[in-house]
Amino acid sequence: MKFLLQLVLTAALSAILQTFLPFWVIAPAAFSVSMIFARNGFVSFINGFLSIALLWGIMAYTIDAQTSSILTSKIAAVFSLSSGLLVLVVAIIGGLLGGFSALTGCLFGSLFRRERQAKLY
Repeated sequence: MKFLLQLVLTAALSAILQTFLPFWVIAPAAFSVSMIFARNGFVSFINGFLSIALLWGIMAYTIDAQTSSILTSKIAAVFSLSSGLLVLVVAIIGGLLGGFSALTGCLFGSLFRRERQAKLY
């Protein structure tokens, strides 16, 4: 349940912030949500990756569908890809950015948790 809540919150916060700010705002959004909900690094990475990959994949697909693939087909031709594969590449790149940001937030948050400090002694 906590995984799903973190996934939805990361995607929603990133989607809202991207309407007003540049694309890289997903990194601080994934970082801060993961810092609050952090359990372990692997779960945080998977959560950040899935939330941003799904968000960017859905956004890229809807933009592609609304514009009748005008720009997507031209960019895909430059990289010798199909339009669908280009949407997948965009989702993976966004997912990696979100995953590493969430992992960083989890590890940063663990510096200030009591159980982490107790294990050091």
